[in-house]
Amino acid sequence: FDAVSAICGLCARASFEGQAPMRLEGVASRGDAGSYPFSLSEEGGQITVHWEEMIRGIVADARRHLPAGILSRRFHDTLASATLAAVSRLAGTTGARHVVLSPRRSQGGRRMCLGVPAKILEINDGAAVVELGGVRREISVMLVDDVSVGGWVIVHAGFAIEKLSEEEAQQTLSLFREIADATEIH
Repeated sequence: FDAVSAICGLCARASFEGQAPMRLEGVASRGDAGSYPFSLSEEGGQITVHWEEMIRGIVADARRHLPAGILSRRFHDTLASATLAAVSRLAGTTGARHVVLSPRRSQGGRRMCLGVPAKILEINDGAAVVELGGVRREISVMLVDDVSVGGWVIVHAGFAIEKLSEEEAQQTLSLFREIADATEIH
């Protein structure tokens, strides 16, 4: 939400928690504005939504100077479509008919959390020193099995939450750079 709000020129720097998502939701146009492409993959019974195409679509629309309200509506509709697609696929493979969605809801509606790829430089008793964009930070690696020096993890709120390949890390970091570049168009 924060990244999309910045791309739309609504909130590049937030002054309080939830400011960027609130601005994004507040300008969303009414009615059908379409949605952005996304893709799903499934491995080991886990569905992953790939957002790269959506982000590229938002950046392209912002560069065409479409109103932020349209970009916001398309973004929100894409989130709803991706959720429905993932749940439908899981229902088809598991037979489940009831779904519980989490994370918590914020005042303005839905909420997403950002995980950032980081390279592990050192490991010491459940903690690790990682590099995040040239900055070293100590994080907990207690939630992820079999981490190793030189490996990559996704870091959220001071915790490694998942391992990933160097290729996945570089793709994600490249997408972050595209987002940063796109925020300079306004």
